[in-house]
Amino acid sequence: DGSVIEISADAGKTWTDLGPNITTEGYNGTIVDVAHGSANPLAGRMAFGGRSRNFVVLGVPSYVTTTVDLGTTYAGKTVQVRLRGGVDQAGGVSGWFVQQVAFNNLLNMPFGSRLADRGICAPEPPTGIVIKASSDAARVPSGYLVQLLASTVEDAGKPVSYTWSQVSGPPVTLSSNTDANPQFSAPTVTADTPIVLQVVGSDGTAQSSPQMVTITVIAAGSSSDTSGGSGGCGCHYVGEMPIGSSVSDLLLAGMALFWSRRRRK
Repeated sequence: DGSVIEISADAGKTWTDLGPNITTEGYNGTIVDVAHGSANPLAGRMAFGGRSRNFVVLGVPSYVTTTVDLGTTYAGKTVQVRLRGGVDQAGGVSGWFVQQVAFNNLLNMPFGSRLADRGICAPEPPTGIVIKASSDAARVPSGYLVQLLASTVEDAGKPVSYTWSQVSGPPVTLSSNTDANPQFSAPTVTADTPIVLQVVGSDGTAQSSPQMVTITVIAAGSSSDTSGGSGGCGCHYVGEMPIGSSVSDLLLAGMALFWSRRRRK
């Protein structure tokens, strides 16, 4: 896959590649040609491909400046310039980030008006359902009222309903099996015990894949119990918060640590 810069002096009937006119940060590769099975419309041509120099800085694209010198070839002419990308039959991903295009020594404005997007590359409307599920806490004491959370990430334009069910762990009773955000009371356990629930979304035609939520019920008096005790320290939390821990978990740990320090004064 790759991209090129082209110019036309005949109202778009023919286009000329400006690669040879690039003086800084030019094309950095050749697109695989048809002889090697590529169906890319730019096959065999030099182009921008792969990654440009220092593409990512702390997860943010780092731009480079490409300069094209047209000389006097198009002096006094009306021209069009396009940024053209091509992919092969294997598909493509987000690739060419263009920012701050500028033209020098023009007699008029390059963009006289805005045109509506023709939507040639517009994706088809989604036909499936994608949901996500979580809870308000990942580790809870017995008796804690757990709040489950389900929401739709992608749908086909129709209302989505939810169905919750339990997969494993000691049985719990949900406030509703069909609400998006049902609740249940954490049962009494003698050892730290995971409870796994799942939710499925449906619009009456399409159905999502099941999404799992795991809540660990902490046994009273265990090494991970943050309820306090008679030893003068109200916090036994010493490890890292597990992946999936919610804001309330962090707040609970923070409150316990603060209380512990107050008790030791």
